[in-house]
Amino acid sequence: MPDITLCKGENCTIKEECYRFTAKPSEYWKSYFVESPCTKKMGGTACNEFVSNRRSEYAKTNED
Repeated sequence: MPDITLCKGENCTIKEECYRFTAKPSEYWKSYFVESPCTKKMGGTACNEFVSNRRSEYAKTNED
């Protein structure tokens, strides 16, 4: 059960690579962004809230 804010992936081209979209929500508690955090940048998508599905990339961005 993820303990993060989830994303509905609206208008997002990288949603399948993002844990906030692909994580299975809890049966009892679901927290979603009110508005999509994605923005269009030169034909693609940019997102400041992106969390990679790949553990190695997640570990690199969240090291202390």
